[in-house]
Amino acid sequence: MSFKLVMFNTANEFEAKQIARNLLASNLAMDIDLVKTTKLVGSSDLIDEAVQYLVLAKTIDEKLKDVLKVIYQQHSSSTPNIVLLDIVGGSKRFLDRLEHQLTLEPQEEPMPEIDLSE
Repeated sequence: MSFKLVMFNTANEFEAKQIARNLLASNLAMDIDLVKTTKLVGSSDLIDEAVQYLVLAKTIDEKLKDVLKVIYQQHSSSTPNIVLLDIVGGSKRFLDRLEHQLTLEPQEEPMPEIDLSE
């Protein structure tokens, strides 16, 4: 199993939460962090400063294409700043949970409960 960290920034908190919630609801990512940051961009002549939100989404390689599709469809910029990193290690419990959660097939109907007390 290959784990990925997808990092991208958004112009505001609303956009960051909207994309993150859609990734979670679609079971494309798990445990997404939203971090308010100050971004500095420019050259020696002119430096621009802006408040943005950095989104850190953990996913698996098999879902990466769909994760990127959601980001490109819902991001306010036509060229969002996306960086992909391989997760080469970490907490075994967390990575096991990440793999389990993201490889579950969504069920259309909940399984019925069976009374085993009789």
